[in-house]
Amino acid sequence: MPPRDLAHLLDALPDGVVVLDRAGCVEQVSAEASRILGLSLDAVVGRPVEKLLGASHAVARLAREALGRGGTSLESECLVPQRFGPALVIEVAAAPLFDGGTTVDGAVLALRDRTLQQQLSHIVSERERLVAFGRIAAGIAHEVKNPLGGIRGAGELLALRAADKKTREAAELIVREADRIGSLVDDLMVFARGDALRIAPVNLYQIL
Repeated sequence: MPPRDLAHLLDALPDGVVVLDRAGCVEQVSAEASRILGLSLDAVVGRPVEKLLGASHAVARLAREALGRGGTSLESECLVPQRFGPALVIEVAAAPLFDGGTTVDGAVLALRDRTLQQQLSHIVSERERLVAFGRIAAGIAHEVKNPLGGIRGAGELLALRAADKKTREAAELIVREADRIGSLVDDLMVFARGDALRIAPVNLYQIL
């Protein structure tokens, strides 16, 4: 059975792989690495690793460290700008390749796309913050509505016992403003209860 084609093996891996020669020039790029870098094999083969994302990028820096020191190195989070769309967050690992002895004969880079994982982590963090805010909202609502009920009740009594028009209007104003505050507190409780937003056409004039 003939040996398997190296390019097909690299393309089957979930991580992107870049193979460099001893001078730090690109020998092979897998399909996933091409996607991450936004570069095809034909565009980068034979070019120095610095031409991929720049000399200061972790990809070039770790590659040169592997070629120079002969050790494995890792950077857990760095950005890869994209021509269309937001930058990708990737993990980069670099390891030396040897000629059968102790002489470094090249290097291999592994690129792992962490963008989706980071986005999911941010979503989880955001939900945790909303849960915490919901607890605070529930506490505030409880502390506000209790005395608010007493203020509203006192306003109603004043309105009933008012001896003149101005006093009655002032008492009715207290009741209306207490109701308005109560409505705002109820809106705040959406965060505490986690109510789903119900989107529907409305008459904006009536709301205003």
